[in-house]
Amino acid sequence: MTGDKIALENEPPNGGEPLLIEMMGSGKRTAVSEPITVMRERCIANLARLPRRFHQMNRAVTYPVRYSKRLKALLEKVRRRVRRSALK
Repeated sequence: MTGDKIALENEPPNGGEPLLIEMMGSGKRTAVSEPITVMRERCIANLARLPRRFHQMNRAVTYPVRYSKRLKALLEKVRRRVRRSALK
């Protein structure tokens, strides 16, 4: 793992792997609950994939996070709309 990319839901992962899984929708469970042992093993495996410098919670290390081009464009569109409405 070299960093995370935050993207819109319908954007392709481009080599990345989605980290979030839908578990609830409209107030109802949409996925089967996993045993705690399965969750624990996945957590251990994912932590092992991180570079060593990110293994300690008390260290001041910045994990790189970037935003997709489409998400950045959407943010700019919202900012322009907010600026225009503030001028009225």
